[in-house]
Amino acid sequence: MFKAEEHEFSTFWFETFIETFHWQGLSFLGFWMGSLVAEEIRKKQHSFPFFELTGEPGSGRYAMLEFCWKLMGQDEYLGFDLFNASVSNQRRVFTQASSMPIVLLDAEEEAGEKGKHARRKRIDDLKLFYDGCHSNDDRMVKGGIVFVLDVSKFQSPAFLARVVHCHTVTDHHNQGSQFFANFLDRQTAAKVGGLQEVVAQNKTEILEAYFTVYDELVPMFRNAGVRNARHVKNHAQVAACGHALSVIFPSMDQDEKTQLAFYLIEEALKREGMEVRYV
Repeated sequence: MFKAEEHEFSTFWFETFIETFHWQGLSFLGFWMGSLVAEEIRKKQHSFPFFELTGEPGSGRYAMLEFCWKLMGQDEYLGFDLFNASVSNQRRVFTQASSMPIVLLDAEEEAGEKGKHARRKRIDDLKLFYDGCHSNDDRMVKGGIVFVLDVSKFQSPAFLARVVHCHTVTDHHNQGSQFFANFLDRQTAAKVGGLQEVVAQNKTEILEAYFTVYDELVPMFRNAGVRNARHVKNHAQVAACGHALSVIFPSMDQDEKTQLAFYLIEEALKREGMEVRYV
């Protein structure tokens, strides 16, 4: 247990979370925590990636997302529909989010070429938040941005170079998977909340762990054959955030850190359309 401003942060669920959501879930949880220190990461590294979450039916990506919001003290919340919101409403959400993650949910495709063009423009407009700010207005993003989609819809090379993609699957599910999923679903924000507080209390240690392991991870990605500098940086950043989870989750072992790095190397190679050979 970690104490943060009179709230005890419980970590009893951590291994169950990994068992349920596998390396995709650990990647997402690392990014989720990293969003709370993304402002400090951007100050030193000048950018923090976007996270794209897709998944097979029944793989639990929405359950995973809902649980992560419970860690922030919010029950029954998923995110914000970017594509059906007005510009003023979008600006309000972005400015009020502070260092919390901004989750942008999928929406129905607009009809016709005009609608598709408007959708592409909204997506491309967001790429300027990669470094945390938007040069055209006063919007600032201190945390990370998550896109939750049914299927990947990004096509612009400039945008793809800013995104880490994870696709939840059912391959690792077994007879106990539903039991674990139900266990996590029963948890409430009152019981598992407090992530923001514990990250704030341990921010120095988290950032020290992050920057140390990031420098170790970058050569691993390059040696594995990841060539694009942004792909290396983005995926190594998420892997380093995942490694830094051990500051507040002491049960996380070295094997979990190693497997997480291998998984994200695989995703980086997929992003470049290369054969995965570093496993």
